[in-house]
Amino acid sequence: MRWVQRRAVCRRASARVRSCVRRGIAAAVWMTAAGCTSTSWHERGDDVGVRAGFGGLVLPIFARYDRFADEGKRVVIDGHVISADAFAAFGSPGACYTYRAAFSPHAISNLGVVPDYRLTRLIAARLPEPLERWFMSDHSSSDWISFKRLEFPQLTRLWPEGRCREDLEEGMRRYELMTSRRPVLGSRR
Repeated sequence: MRWVQRRAVCRRASARVRSCVRRGIAAAVWMTAAGCTSTSWHERGDDVGVRAGFGGLVLPIFARYDRFADEGKRVVIDGHVISADAFAAFGSPGACYTYRAAFSPHAISNLGVVPDYRLTRLIAARLPEPLERWFMSDHSSSDWISFKRLEFPQLTRLWPEGRCREDLEEGMRRYELMTSRRPVLGSRR
């Protein structure tokens, strides 16, 4: 009898978990369809700092960055931007990037299923010429699922004019400090 009771409790618990998972998936789909994205940005004087941009629907994201440009604000990319945020942030007039920046574009798709190469070419034209040339010649322009990541060293080689005010040596030093392996406390070498 106890075994039957335990099994019933487990079934109810797993049904609750499935229900929560379904609700979470439905909320994520709804937020994506509503154009909600998780772009982390802050305004500081005439600059807008972008710490992270995880993409989403193209039109709402481009509208946000166009509004920054209309207000005369410069976009300072200080983190990882992917998908539509990558195109909009790096394509903003006067945008610059710091040593923390990472550029991860991919081909545009309709609801993540059907690639739209015509729209991909149109949106890539918004990028600065060196980044557009790299993107269109790389596999990223035809791959709508994965994200290639260009970090500070690669960005500096491709588009040195886009660096923010910091000098190259200082930026590279900070980048190396940020990405270097630190020994774990108590570990032996």
